Amino acid sequence: MFCTTDKGKESIVRQLSAEMHIDSDALFCQNMHRFLSKIHLLNDDPRSDAIQKESSGKIVWFRGVEAYCSKISQSAK
Repeated sequence: MFCTTDKGKESIVRQLSAEMHIDSDALFCQNMHRFLSKIHLLNDDPRSDAIQKESSGKIVWFRGVEAYCSKISQSAK
């Protein structure tokens, strides 16, 4: 699903009651970690490491789409 605003995206994510969310916006993930059980954050911003540590393990940070795909393909083997 797609939305043009963070507020709209927040509404969609919360209403779907998803088990996991994948996003590249660190601030959005930081704000949403209390509503979701798992978030995969895909970006190369070093500040995302601190956000991951503050999330009590709910946010898993990957340094981009390639790193994410590599990790997923390794775990599928």
